[in-house]
Amino acid sequence: MIALLLVSSWAFAGTPPADNPDAGSLPSVVAAPQEAQPGGPMVVEAHVPVELMVDGVKLAQLWYPGTARFDIVGGSHVVRVYVDGSPQDVNVDIHPGNETHVLVGRTGVSVTRSETQPPGPVDAVAVELRVVGGGAAQIRVDGERHRLSGGDRLTLTLQPGPHAMSVRSQDGTAIWAAGTLSLTGGTPVVVQIAEGRLPEVGGPGRFEPGGG
Repeated sequence: MIALLLVSSWAFAGTPPADNPDAGSLPSVVAAPQEAQPGGPMVVEAHVPVELMVDGVKLAQLWYPGTARFDIVGGSHVVRVYVDGSPQDVNVDIHPGNETHVLVGRTGVSVTRSETQPPGPVDAVAVELRVVGGGAAQIRVDGERHRLSGGDRLTLTLQPGPHAMSVRSQDGTAIWAAGTLSLTGGTPVVVQIAEGRLPEVGGPGRFEPGGG
């Protein structure tokens, strides 16, 4: 007996077939063994057009930047992300009561998981800074300096609202981006940083360039 897990999305209805040779036709359901664990939501925030596969099955193709939400069966899965035809695999663990976020940007792919909670008072925001690629960077947030190498991660606890932020070369002499990081809620935020590029923000926040 096969149990069918419906996939919900508002971003890929009516898209044409993919060009990738290992991508099958777009399914309306994802099949899972009857004994599979209860599932949970996976939210994909794409800053670029992207094609998504889960465990070798095509899930969606987003022709424009946007956000899509899917209900995925519980357990460990391999999500393959195609950007400009180039694949990148990331591992995700889906658990009931948790929401998995996948940020897809020009600089890379990041995965985070947060507990789903009912609306309540706005809390401080966990902001995870991630440097992708091989370079190092100096990040200044509200005047505090943080130096990270490629692959490093640093989590800051910030209050909702605007925060002055700049991204520089490791020695601080070259400014790659300067502006304001605006946070709107208690849900964790991921900021992807790469040499010479604007920060890419996943979650309830945004980076607005401007200033020095």
